[in-house]
Amino acid sequence: MENLSKRPTITGDLQNVFNYAFIETASYHFIVPKPEKYISVHMTDKINHCMDCGNDLKVQYNENGLVYIANNRMEKQKKLYEKYHLQLPKLGEKNFTYFQDGYCAICAQNHIYNQSKGQDVCNACMELNQLDEGLMINAQDLIEKVVHTWIYGIKSKDELKNLDLSTYLAIRELICGVIFGQKDLLDKILQVYQSKVAEKKILIQSILDEIATPSFAGYVARPTTVYETMDDNLYNEYTVVFPSESTPEKNFYILKEVEKNRVAMFLGQKRIESVDELLSETIFSDVWIEWLMQHLNNLK
Repeated sequence: MENLSKRPTITGDLQNVFNYAFIETASYHFIVPKPEKYISVHMTDKINHCMDCGNDLKVQYNENGLVYIANNRMEKQKKLYEKYHLQLPKLGEKNFTYFQDGYCAICAQNHIYNQSKGQDVCNACMELNQLDEGLMINAQDLIEKVVHTWIYGIKSKDELKNLDLSTYLAIRELICGVIFGQKDLLDKILQVYQSKVAEKKILIQSILDEIATPSFAGYVARPTTVYETMDDNLYNEYTVVFPSESTPEKNFYILKEVEKNRVAMFLGQKRIESVDELLSETIFSDVWIEWLMQHLNNLK
């Protein structure tokens, strides 16, 4: 059990590949933006406008100086400003709001089913991504329940009198031992996950085989907390904007051009295959140590 923020993980790499295929598809490439290809603006926020209900989902950006928008992106922005009868601010001098048409999470359900083979692939891949995320959530919840049950099942301090509780590492090792003793429960979760993943991957591949073109269009759920580049083909320090840390994570469905080879990358990316791998991806919580020590202090 590790702190996931300190090292690469199977689940982290898997999410990165999903994002590369469906969310932020541009590759990193460092260039100094040229005036004939980019326009610089003070970009402060983004308005995601639902084309069904008309509601707006606002994302506040961190302001780190000028952001460079590719000319084709700016042309689309000008059309959206005209569509909504808004006056385009003086570029590079006044604050600029970026607009995006699409569907909110509720309205999207009326537009992403029974539409096209490409949309079916997007839907199934989003469901596969949810399975990947769900495995870690279910495993973490189960581990916490195991630890909680063990701690509050201790009725006397004498039950632990022969165990070393003198250091943080000793207590951590004790709790990890309790968790490792319940591998069979984690294995059941993993088997259910693997069965559903195998079924979903077969479905996705069968639909992909029916699509003749190397890419296809489909609506995908873009989290409001993900960075965004203002160039369809690349991202770097000049073109990328980051949502503020206070941004709540919500999904907004936008139309994307998805490449079949990237979908294949997502399907082929390594997933968790064993309980040991699953345990290595979970996070040890110091709260569990607090639970144990507080409970022991309360015992007579």
